[in-house]
Amino acid sequence: MKGAWSSCEGRTTPTLPRPHSGAALALALALLDLLAPRGATAAGAPDPMRAIAIAEDQRRIADGELTRLLGSTDAALRARAALAIGRIQDSTSVDPLLALVTDKDAGARHEAVFALGQIGLAHPGSATLAAARSALERALASADTATVDLAVEALGKLGDRTSTAAVVRQLESHSPLVRGDAALALWRLADSTAMEPLLQHLDDPDPEVRWRSSAWSHPTASCCASRSTSKIPTGGCARTPCARWGGRSRCAPRPTCCRRSMIPSPRSR
Repeated sequence: MKGAWSSCEGRTTPTLPRPHSGAALALALALLDLLAPRGATAAGAPDPMRAIAIAEDQRRIADGELTRLLGSTDAALRARAALAIGRIQDSTSVDPLLALVTDKDAGARHEAVFALGQIGLAHPGSATLAAARSALERALASADTATVDLAVEALGKLGDRTSTAAVVRQLESHSPLVRGDAALALWRLADSTAMEPLLQHLDDPDPEVRWRSSAWSHPTASCCASRSTSKIPTGGCARTPCARWGGRSRCAPRPTCCRRSMIPSPRSR
């Protein structure tokens, strides 16, 4: 390595080789890229993911940005926009979400189904949800277990008892996750016609399914002690099972004979 003479005590200081101009330029560009704000794309356009997060935080639907992104060619953007709409729980966005229930991308499909359930949870009985119920019932035929599970959960959140029969059929699913969520959805639907199918699943091989099948009632009186509704004693509850799960029975003003169970889930232990 060549050196340069210095008058300071006659020392020779090494002269470092000058970097190649191309390498220096590449290094400078790399540093600029690292220092560039992450909220912008290379072309300087706003980052769509960041825009979705801002719209969600501001609960902004009216400008149509989120619904527009539901039609994006990027599956990740479709999924993220659907999730944002579900979190906002905006009932005016049901129709744009319906197309995503059959989306070829599993992520977008899952978020759309979840979003419909969230909207139904916030707007039970809304007329705008009739089309959502039909789409979710069709989704039960999907070959994707996760889609079926989310659709079962969403139907329970919608609270439309016309879906009871479709949800009851999912108690026979090969997936314990679907069976368990079907039991929970039936608890939400509170349809007394589902009582017998739920009782039949108290012997399910999966402990979570057994727990969820029994969680809608707790034997606080002799009314709910029987495994069969046809054998329910009549001592304290007229001659019918509870008219409304989690509410007062038909033998009012006596205390309710069925109430929500507080037994912990076996998976929480």
